[in-house]
Amino acid sequence: MAAASCGGDDDGGGTTGTGGAGTGGAAGAGGAAGDASVTGGAGGVDGGGGTAGAGGGGGTAGCPPYHALCGGQCTYTGNDPKNCGGCGVACPAGQVCSAGGCSTDCMPGLDACSGSCVDTQTSNDHCGACGTKCGAGTGCVNGSCVTATVFQPPQKCGGGSGPPIDVGVGDVKCTGDLGATTFTWAVCSCKNIKLSSKLLVDGFDSTKGPYKPGELGGGVGANGWIQASSEGNVYGQIWSGSIPQGIKAGSKWGVYNDLQCAGPLDASEMTEAKDAYVGGAVTGKLAVAGTLTTPTATGGGVTYGKLVTAPVTVPPPCECAKKVPVAAIVAAKKTANDNALISLDPAILSKPGHPDRIDLPCGQYYLTGFSLTGAATIVAHGHTAIYIDGDISAGAFLAMTPEPGGSLDIFVSGTITASSDFKIGSANFPALTRLYLGGATTFTLTSNVVIGGNVWAGNAKVMWTSDTELFGAVFGDDFEATAALNIHYDRAVVTQGDECKKTPPPDAGTDSGITCGTCKDCGNQACISGSCGQCSSSAQCCPPLQCFNGACVQLVK
Repeated sequence: MAAASCGGDDDGGGTTGTGGAGTGGAAGAGGAAGDASVTGGAGGVDGGGGTAGAGGGGGTAGCPPYHALCGGQCTYTGNDPKNCGGCGVACPAGQVCSAGGCSTDCMPGLDACSGSCVDTQTSNDHCGACGTKCGAGTGCVNGSCVTATVFQPPQKCGGGSGPPIDVGVGDVKCTGDLGATTFTWAVCSCKNIKLSSKLLVDGFDSTKGPYKPGELGGGVGANGWIQASSEGNVYGQIWSGSIPQGIKAGSKWGVYNDLQCAGPLDASEMTEAKDAYVGGAVTGKLAVAGTLTTPTATGGGVTYGKLVTAPVTVPPPCECAKKVPVAAIVAAKKTANDNALISLDPAILSKPGHPDRIDLPCGQYYLTGFSLTGAATIVAHGHTAIYIDGDISAGAFLAMTPEPGGSLDIFVSGTITASSDFKIGSANFPALTRLYLGGATTFTLTSNVVIGGNVWAGNAKVMWTSDTELFGAVFGDDFEATAALNIHYDRAVVTQGDECKKTPPPDAGTDSGITCGTCKDCGNQACISGSCGQCSSSAQCCPPLQCFNGACVQLVK
């Protein structure tokens, strides 16, 4: 889908365009009862309405996601109080338009200005305060109008968001597909997950309105063990692939979708709202509303709706055998980029006197690593990818965000260290921003880091050290949280591959003709005997997606 950027003010405060050809999609279907298999990933849930299926989550015909065709023009309906979530939908007095829904307040990191929710740290129309506009040659950085460099879009952008990003390095093709297949979990760890404070993981679909607490869809997966010493609530699935250690929850826990544990499960007090599959001993206090499948006897504190005694196998939930080749991608883009089309110096942020703000059009751009001592902002207008060779060190405010209708993919061969405020993406549309870190240095999420996007640090340990919120997803080689962990997963990320040249959708009894090795090659759909096709079991889907009517989807009821 070649999406256009059009309409009114946006979170980034950038320019707008018209044209383009987005396509809307139909909502996905509801869930179905789980199949009879007891291998990990096979148990479905009793269904209701699902999230948007393949092709879903788009804008109205002719407009990109988060937009609607109002009066013949694509209008961003995410913060327009007169067209909030749709044409002519006006918010009542006392409410603001927040992520396409009328609300009494704005999402984190945004402020209410004239009925709209905007980022006053980066908005050129509301810089630092409502109604404060930045003049020509300036842009908003950390709430102040400063020198800005706005690069004009090359012809390939077509007056809008331009074509989807095709990385073209190894197996990595379209960035929409990469994001959709990489971020299927709210938290995913190649090794273990250790939690020493409270946990809350839930989900929402940013194409359907703002975040609301307690929606299903945000899952937690570890190829190793999961240990928690405090309370937790997971409004999605939870998987552990460790046979020796499994899952240990030392306080009260609630799991609102299926639980898959290859090893033992020791729960101080756990409530499982759906089905549980446990490959080892089940001890402690566990209440399973649905079916408990386990090969061993259970203790007296275990209750269930139905018990099935059978072996349980849980495949690794996280794709760690074949990690994203971030360093190789960045190296390839040193020469294969669009810098020349806009006369972009790769060292623009490394030189003394660099602009405080740069506005990039659609395309693929290569930058050298940089160390900031002054505030800076990068805003992407269109489908944009930035490849950064080295590390980013931010000693002052740094923001990197797309405007709605486009997308921003950032590949950093090293890591990011921020000793001041660091913002990436937007809580209004986390699915549009994906950050990939190739370095092995521990990536620490502190109170000064505000993320409205999806972060991959598959070669590094991720440390969560402060009570903060993340809207999106995080993927690490190892994961530890020493402070309250609050992640609100944007289910829309798994439909971002719709913007790419898609494989034919699964058709009952028909071979798609697309060869594959795993479900990842099929955009999270089933890979059957080397061809993408219709699933017949959830075990054929990329975890934690589940099979319904031949398609692998997120079931949220």
